[in-house]
Amino acid sequence: MSFLDLHMTNSPLIINPNNNDDSKVTIFGIPFDSTHSYKPGCRFGPDAIRDAFNNIEIFQPEFGVDLETVNISDLGNTKHTVVATEMLRMVENITSELAKQGKQIIILGGEHLITLGSFRCFPKNIGYVVFDAHYDLRDQYADIKLSHAAYLRR
Repeated sequence: MSFLDLHMTNSPLIINPNNNDDSKVTIFGIPFDSTHSYKPGCRFGPDAIRDAFNNIEIFQPEFGVDLETVNISDLGNTKHTVVATEMLRMVENITSELAKQGKQIIILGGEHLITLGSFRCFPKNIGYVVFDAHYDLRDQYADIKLSHAAYLRR
């Protein structure tokens, strides 16, 4: 059994799941917002992105690309948890498995902390660029070290 079988829900999807292993790009969502500090709700982000995607034109006439025919696989969302360490472990396991398969990975979130789980599986000499309104470099936030406001320090 793979971590994908263990941690994914397979619903809802942007596109139908690609059952063959030749997809180059894999999408999955992480519905997590347990360390938020403003309003809860970013856990609905992955499904909101998929909903928006399903309501736009997916054929690009300038390039002649139809997103229904490109080789993208959507695995659905991770199973829901409110425990940060559990979410990070799931994300690290899933991302590691996909990276070993040579997949390009698109992750839909969720709060900032989800990034830490995916980053942990890559070599330490890899570059990392963050575009954000603030640095997320606190040692802790609200007495929590694994927080959306402190994940870059980890």
